[in-house]
Amino acid sequence: MDKPLTPVVLAGPDALLKRSATPLVLDFSTGHRLFNPVLWQKAADGKPLKIQSGNEVGPSALVVTKTTPLYTVITFDNVTTNDIGARYVIGLERQAAEKAKDRGKRPYVVSTDSKADVFKLVGIKGPPENPTELTLELTDSQEKITIGKGNPFRRPDGYLADLKYPPENHPWVGRRIGDKLTFGGADYNIVAISETEVVVSAGSGKKTTARLVDSSR
Repeated sequence: MDKPLTPVVLAGPDALLKRSATPLVLDFSTGHRLFNPVLWQKAADGKPLKIQSGNEVGPSALVVTKTTPLYTVITFDNVTTNDIGARYVIGLERQAAEKAKDRGKRPYVVSTDSKADVFKLVGIKGPPENPTELTLELTDSQEKITIGKGNPFRRPDGYLADLKYPPENHPWVGRRIGDKLTFGGADYNIVAISETEVVVSAGSGKKTTARLVDSSR
């Protein structure tokens, strides 16, 4: 009796037929870059710098290495008395002021209900000639705050930023809003600083955000 024929194995041809149904796509730009060669530049250390995403140079490569709060500080410094009563010496420091001359500590001598440019004295705790606390109302927010000797009021109203441009190994320390940065052959102005970001503006008006790097990495 004749033996039955061995079944034909068609797994290989079937796999080839399935593969042929899927069109072949060749990418010569994002990976191999046959028709879009990668741009190379010389970095500050003389080593070649590969420009692959476009963010390796220019404002997108700018990083923030540190931010430092700038405070408004109000202190109760002293009491003076005369024939018309007690008057209180209150110190005001505005570290975030736009002009350098306005940033140092400035004394104000006030009495009850008298008003300075940023606060009004509205309350006294303890004897008028030796109070333990003063209550002030802030002009910009109508917020009421208390200050005592050795117990100042502190509010962050801005930030300084330390930045770096790695392609040129160029650092900047203690920069403020309005300062100019020059890198990559162009000028940029700092237009905003927060606790974690710095926004710079190019001459064209285009804005770019640089972010605080994670120093723990």
